[in-house]
Amino acid sequence: MSKLYCIAMVLHPHHKLEYFRHVKWEADWIKTASDLVHNTYETSYATCEVHESPPSASASEVSENKAAVTQQS
Repeated sequence: MSKLYCIAMVLHPHHKLEYFRHVKWEADWIKTASDLVHNTYETSYATCEVHESPPSASASEVSENKAAVTQQS
């Protein structure tokens, strides 16, 4: 089984590690899958900078802007 598949299954909201227990993986294999996700996060993502994006327009603001454009036409 590929590393990517293990990571995807562990991160999947419906499955998580329970999937591996359900299909009767050995405990040490489940621990390996968990460690794989943790280590991948630590080495690839934990040190990344997070940039805040500007807030998006609310639905009411979009409607107001659309109405204003329509009135101008």
